[in-house]
Amino acid sequence: MNCWLQTFKCGHFDVTDEPYALRPQDMITEENVLKIRQIVFVERRITINKLVRETKISRGSDRKILHDHLSESKVSARWMATLVDTRNETSERGRCCKLLQDFKIVFTDFFYRLVTGFIRGRP
Repeated sequence: MNCWLQTFKCGHFDVTDEPYALRPQDMITEENVLKIRQIVFVERRITINKLVRETKISRGSDRKILHDHLSESKVSARWMATLVDTRNETSERGRCCKLLQDFKIVFTDFFYRLVTGFIRGRP
């Protein structure tokens, strides 16, 4: 209230907020987007904290670049493209077909192998 009273005493009778200078989004540039794209492409398991240390960009800007500009999202421990391109689609299709064949051949050990990555009876 004191702030309002002082502004009215000074002769400012406008009750709307005056425009204030917002900091421009200078960290979200094409150069930084490309830098983050290269880092994530090389190391898919990178964390936001490590990305902040390497790029010297704030957490919010890094996250905004990843999600909004690169369409990446964190899946398990990897950054994955939200939209699957044809190269990824064919490799994923091959992996799924291999899993399906393994499932049909060895039903009993399939889930054990899927979860642990090991085959029973083998070192």
